[in-house]
Amino acid sequence: MILVMAEDQDQHADMVIRAIESKGGDVLRVNPELLDKRLNGISCQLDQEGNVTGSFQYLKRQAEISSINSVFCRNYHFQFAEEDESLPADDLLIAKELEASFKGLCESLSCKWMNAPWHMDACESKIVQMQAARRLGFHVPEMLFTNQAESLLDFMSGQEVVVKQLSGICVFEEDGVSAKSLYTHLLKNNDLKEISDLQHSPAFFNSFVNKQHDLRVTVVGKKIFAVRIFSQQFTESQVDFRRREGDWKMEACELSDVLEGKILRLMQHFNLSFGALDFAVDAAGRFWFLEINSEGNWLWMESELGLPVSDTIANQLLES
Repeated sequence: MILVMAEDQDQHADMVIRAIESKGGDVLRVNPELLDKRLNGISCQLDQEGNVTGSFQYLKRQAEISSINSVFCRNYHFQFAEEDESLPADDLLIAKELEASFKGLCESLSCKWMNAPWHMDACESKIVQMQAARRLGFHVPEMLFTNQAESLLDFMSGQEVVVKQLSGICVFEEDGVSAKSLYTHLLKNNDLKEISDLQHSPAFFNSFVNKQHDLRVTVVGKKIFAVRIFSQQFTESQVDFRRREGDWKMEACELSDVLEGKILRLMQHFNLSFGALDFAVDAAGRFWFLEINSEGNWLWMESELGLPVSDTIANQLLES
């Protein structure tokens, strides 16, 4: 059995499940955010060999622990157990115990994960990613994170600079609908009028790569899908192609053996079997590493270019 951990509304999980079932695979989909409402029973023990045995019931499905061969993890967020001052102490304790119990079960599984949440957490930081990428021989833009105006001005001397959001948070306004997050932004002189605001929190800056195009590389196991994104055809997408998602031209492309080798070593470094990597390619043909996302989406490329990413994920999970 393949355990898929995903929200109810996740088209990427839908496609992978469809591919697994088309190949005769058995799938159990669990939404961690609703575990408190859907987990109807759990009973586990430790055998003499140190394996966790037993079963749990999710909705109407009884799952034997020993039958779980692999896990596809799209969501590992137990929202019901978030600390809330309005929640009675007993209810919070119950929620935390449920979260700890199910996490303990998941983290004791000796099977293939794509990807294990603790490995995803380890590569969450863009700083750590860039450090690892540079050590593995990638071209990596110069970086600075600071809350000191003098440091930023010195960093900007003689080069163009972009600011990026370092955290993954998306902050909602009071209306609960409008959200704030930060696209990669090329700093202009007008931005420096508010430079004193920097003291409130460090920001993350990179030297600007004047790119010919963007490159998205999706890795599944040792299979690599590379897509060239012609982001420079529109003004809005020249710095950050996500500003005009879906309008630009794309094409599948091949990478050199050298670059593919570095990419696979980076995946191995972070213990990932799935990842979406972004590169900026300059006029000299150099590939500049920007980031790796262990939870990246791929359907926008799969549907446009016919890349079999979902099918490849299904095959990887079934091979365990």
